[in-house]
Amino acid sequence: MSMDINTLKNLRIFEKLSTSELESAITYLEMKTRKYRRNVIIRSYINIEHIIGIVLTGGVQEIFTDCWGNRTYLEITGAGDFFFQSSLTEHITTSPSNILYINMDKLFKCKTGNRHWINQLLANILHISLKNTEALKTKLLYQTPGTVQGKVLLFLSINSILTNSKQITLSCNREDLATQLGMDRTTLSKELRRLQKAGMIDVHGKIINICVDPPASDTSEASDKSEASDTLEAPPSVHAVPFLEDEPDF
Repeated sequence: MSMDINTLKNLRIFEKLSTSELESAITYLEMKTRKYRRNVIIRSYINIEHIIGIVLTGGVQEIFTDCWGNRTYLEITGAGDFFFQSSLTEHITTSPSNILYINMDKLFKCKTGNRHWINQLLANILHISLKNTEALKTKLLYQTPGTVQGKVLLFLSINSILTNSKQITLSCNREDLATQLGMDRTTLSKELRRLQKAGMIDVHGKIINICVDPPASDTSEASDKSEASDTLEAPPSVHAVPFLEDEPDF
């Protein structure tokens, strides 16, 4: 299948490669493209060792299937990103997809010589891999707290740190956010209302304002309310890590 050089040059993995270098890479690394329908498990070409797939259009999701056929849905790879083969998991298309395959075995064994694009390509792959690792850390971090409130406060804290602002604008709807945090929408909405009632946040649609200092009130009244209500956790202190982008529905 013919490849659009201009389209490939816009991909992060091919950044800083000239047209001639990219053409050389296509030939030398035996790049091939394949189209898939939605809900197709990719097996035909990806089973070769050291092959990576780059999603040109559409998306693929990594899945683990146990001995009884139960599936665990893992990372989603969107357009412009790449995925590796794993002996424990498979990849299934989330929509009609066009995948570009690269023979990395040839890249690893190649002597640089006059092929200066090799170093740049490896640098791009390393950079993207580090970014993806940070994104995975964030997703795992969201699952660390043992309570619903802990997960919500952690999410708010991370995004406040990243934006250096006490005002957070959600990039997804509540249902998608709830899924990301490992809960259902009803549970998330109840917790947001509870935090807002406690004066810790102020919610207006997709905009959430973090209130570091709860509103002042009568001391005795506040004391009575404190004894009558559940104890609220303090917002966790976290280091800045990238916020996961909204994932498409599977």
